[in-house]
Amino acid sequence: MTWESTLIALNATLTDAIRVINESRHQICLVTDSDKKLAGTITDGDVRRALLRGASMTTPASDFMNVQPFSVTPDVADSKALQFCRERVLRQIPIVDNNGQVVGLHHVDQFNTETAIQENWVVLMAGGTGTRLRPLTENSPKPLLSVGDKPLLEGIIENFVRQGFSQFFISVNYLAESIKDHFGDGTKWGAHIVYLDEDKPLGTAGALKLLPEKPTSPVIVMNGDLVTKIDFRDVLDFHS
Repeated sequence: MTWESTLIALNATLTDAIRVINESRHQICLVTDSDKKLAGTITDGDVRRALLRGASMTTPASDFMNVQPFSVTPDVADSKALQFCRERVLRQIPIVDNNGQVVGLHHVDQFNTETAIQENWVVLMAGGTGTRLRPLTENSPKPLLSVGDKPLLEGIIENFVRQGFSQFFISVNYLAESIKDHFGDGTKWGAHIVYLDEDKPLGTAGALKLLPEKPTSPVIVMNGDLVTKIDFRDVLDFHS
């Protein structure tokens, strides 16, 4: 069943909530108002507490729902949503847009929680001027150009994070602040990002000399403007 099957109205009854939780693999009800905005959530724990308080099977959802559910916006990466699930001991997180309307649902089972943590550093080269893509790169560094619904570099980082990588070094030069402003310290993506500031272009791998210390394990170095879904764990295994 899709996440839409978890939606119920404020005037839905305790019976309705139990039926939805029982029939849906998501094991939650997302309670919405007449504008489809998230008003609350109901899990089996909320149902049990309602029954212990003497609620009847016709008690409306508005009387026993969690009125302060934790939610995220669609731009929050899956890796960050998984981090929230772990930190807050949650199995589900509603996804709401900027208007508060429900647009999706994260469930802990959707994530591959068995992904091993990769200690290897990832160095992403993002300092080029993108001359061949002018005028697209006149006001934007090439790694921030969008493919689909997200910047090239964002897709690269998300792919690495899904595979267990978390330590990133991004070399920047041309329009460096745009990249720093977009990614910050990487927390939003469940990553840790350190920037390697090039005072002048250092070439394809020149920024490696800016690393804060000598790495103790193999480092993955790649351009920050590639479209790829390669599994870099296989690359490391091949070279080990």
